[in-house]
Amino acid sequence: MADQTNGVTLNENQRIRKEETLYDVLHRSVSMILPDASSTESAPLLQRIKISVSENGPRLGEASRNTGQTLLRWTRRGSPLRALLVISVMVAYLYAYISVSDRQCHYCWVGFFWVIWLGTRKSVGFAKQSLSKTGSVISAYSSAQHARID
Repeated sequence: MADQTNGVTLNENQRIRKEETLYDVLHRSVSMILPDASSTESAPLLQRIKISVSENGPRLGEASRNTGQTLLRWTRRGSPLRALLVISVMVAYLYAYISVSDRQCHYCWVGFFWVIWLGTRKSVGFAKQSLSKTGSVISAYSSAQHARID
């Protein structure tokens, strides 16, 4: 069974392991992607991103839970004003996230209909031009046929 004290977990084997927070995982991810100034050789950017995501992606869930638990403990230790502060920040964050998502969805629909409109307009223009040229060719062919007959 594991006991937890100040972010450190003691398991059955008495090994001490510091619990990772979101900050730890995200910091490690960014530092793996951005090349070190002292290193002369580094892998291509896409490869560094893949390595970072593959190594740190699975840790995000646990790090998120650990950060949430730490924030909850910190909130409970404080006054009601601290709880009000945490709730206010979380509501503001949620509102901002929903607003951005809503705007992105709106822009996606606008972009979709704009692409449909442009495609339709170009297609109609191309069809008019094709019909005009086809009519000219048929007219010229008919005139040439009538000229031979006469």
